[in-house]
Amino acid sequence: MPPLRHRFRLLFTALALTTSTALNGQVAPATRTAGALSGDPFSFRNGRTYVSPRVGVGLYGTASVGGEFEIPITRPAQPTSGIIGVGAGLDYYGYSESAGGFSASSHVIPISVFGNYHFRKVFRDHRWDPYLGLGLGYYIITWSSNVPGFTDSGFRQGGLFVIGRAGLRYFFSPNLAVHLQAGAGFAPLSLGVTAAF
Repeated sequence: MPPLRHRFRLLFTALALTTSTALNGQVAPATRTAGALSGDPFSFRNGRTYVSPRVGVGLYGTASVGGEFEIPITRPAQPTSGIIGVGAGLDYYGYSESAGGFSASSHVIPISVFGNYHFRKVFRDHRWDPYLGLGLGYYIITWSSNVPGFTDSGFRQGGLFVIGRAGLRYFFSPNLAVHLQAGAGFAPLSLGVTAAF
């Protein structure tokens, strides 16, 4: 019969091994799930801010630069229910031509606010984040020219425009994604990255 101290030592060792095995079986999978926050395995989720710098194609076919941020504002009723996010964006692009000593140029700054609906049942892989969005924007156009009849240098105008778009993100990690977006507005096509904070 082993001494009492030795039996307690064996009992404590067996209890520690059992507890460790149980914890590894229950906690580890949740920890490995795409950097889940609050048990949510999807890459676009509540409690985070998503910042997306981008380059794109403007209305004149010229390159645009800009970015946007987005914040989720709803919580899914079911694990696969969609999430609504709201945000704002700012872009810039310009256009210029010159010939025979004459030149004309314009600069466009679109400012937008939007809402996106992020789908959760399209892909089995939770790293994909497809969405559709609607929004409203305001554009500022500055025009300058030395062409006879079009010499309104510094002319500026602005107006409202409606935004309709579709987008897709792929998260390489819980905090970084590539971001593709297309739709109606002043930057019809854009490509960028998304950082989550």
